[in-house]
Amino acid sequence: MDERISCFYRNQEWLSAIEQSFPRDGNINLGVELKNGILPMVLEHFDIETRSTTALRFSGVYMSDYLDFDGAESISAEDIAIIVNKARELGAGFIWLSNIPIDSAIHERMEEYSKQHEVLFLKCLPTLGVRCEDTFDDYVAALSKNTRRNIRRKSKAVDELGASFEIKRATRDLLASFIDLQDKRAKAKNLDSIAENDEVDTFVKLLIEVGGIYIADLSIRDESVSKLLLLIGNGAIGIFMQGFDPKWSRFSPSFVNITKLIRYAHENGFSYIDFLRGDEEYKKQFANFRIDMEKCIIIIDKNVMPVQIRRFVDHYEE
Repeated sequence: MDERISCFYRNQEWLSAIEQSFPRDGNINLGVELKNGILPMVLEHFDIETRSTTALRFSGVYMSDYLDFDGAESISAEDIAIIVNKARELGAGFIWLSNIPIDSAIHERMEEYSKQHEVLFLKCLPTLGVRCEDTFDDYVAALSKNTRRNIRRKSKAVDELGASFEIKRATRDLLASFIDLQDKRAKAKNLDSIAENDEVDTFVKLLIEVGGIYIADLSIRDESVSKLLLLIGNGAIGIFMQGFDPKWSRFSPSFVNITKLIRYAHENGFSYIDFLRGDEEYKKQFANFRIDMEKCIIIIDKNVMPVQIRRFVDHYEE
């Protein structure tokens, strides 16, 4: 599937950055060798109701939005058997694979496997995005009347103040200014702040070393009012995080910044803007494409009841 930011989850440096940023005591990171690639996984401990067990999971789950890796498109029934055998060898109670697009080869293999084995399929949050198939004007014309009006009105108000838009490769200084804006937005919206989360802060800084990380900056009168942290590659742009200065909130700076980014993508040959996981209202306003995903749970230990795993996985925050 082309309509997503996939290349970053195939990057060993990216996955290494995840492992460095999100260490979990007692976990074991490993690569499961498949026929046409390596699936990076982690053996992780969980307490499920009255029983302790372990799960074999995709190691990028905490900061990735798709289960994606080299060889994902060519995964076979034999590969699923390799993963299951590895889980048994490690004594895992179950295999837990999240964020699998339902039209992917992995999901198809899981459906085939479920015909003879116990597999749970649970809904994940979808990802939304913008396919850049026509011109920007054609894209806007297909949006709702209310969104079209907001784009015109809000963009005009900001442009009349002398706004400028620029996409820059992320540097440590730019990242520091982004974190400052993200912290202001988080406090205004009562959200988690990168500045107060050492793990995420470390992870974002490591992304600079990996490459492909950019910042879309919207400024008014030489003052940055909105920044979007972007992943760019594979002909797509992913909006990874965002921050804005609340004192400019009446001008909806993030809305305008996203609008200008979508225009930029249309005019510079990109095929897709990926809003990544979640179906928040602002994403619905802009999106013209949706990717539905599921969690697939393969039961290994028959002593752990499927209903217990279902309840646990459904309420576990990834």
